[in-house]
Amino acid sequence: MSRFAASSVKDSVLAGCFGALGGFFTKSTFDAALLQTQCQELLGLLETLLTDFTPVGGLHSTCDHRWLSLTLHGIGLILVIVSNLCMWRYFNRALQSSSTTLEASLITTAANLLFSGFFGCLFFGELLNQNWWLGTAFIFVGIGLIALEPKETIERGPLKCKKE
Repeated sequence: MSRFAASSVKDSVLAGCFGALGGFFTKSTFDAALLQTQCQELLGLLETLLTDFTPVGGLHSTCDHRWLSLTLHGIGLILVIVSNLCMWRYFNRALQSSSTTLEASLITTAANLLFSGFFGCLFFGELLNQNWWLGTAFIFVGIGLIALEPKETIERGPLKCKKE
């Protein structure tokens, strides 16, 4: 029988997801090549929208607009901070509702790993090789073994110091 509380699992998974989002936003914000691509895509979208109302040309050809770069960096930094604050909020809730800190930490780490891999594949085209999947499987086997371990309650009396 599993010993993980449902609320602890939910909060741990959310903490892992927000942690992975923090990593995603950090990479999106501070990777120069990726930011250049985002900037060009945004300028292309703006050019398409603006040409419907007024003849504008050449916006998409260059992406050295300092204001746009600063705006994208600012938005990205805000998203990094917000996602990390949400991660800490849910991790704190998971710690409070779980019976041990190990449970919350393991589930959060596993969820973070899965979401990071998913975001890397989906948004950055990263490939997950067999070693990644093998490591992930070992992590989940370990979590399963810990979840199936019978919970023992150890009664201890007050601590006594030995006088010499």
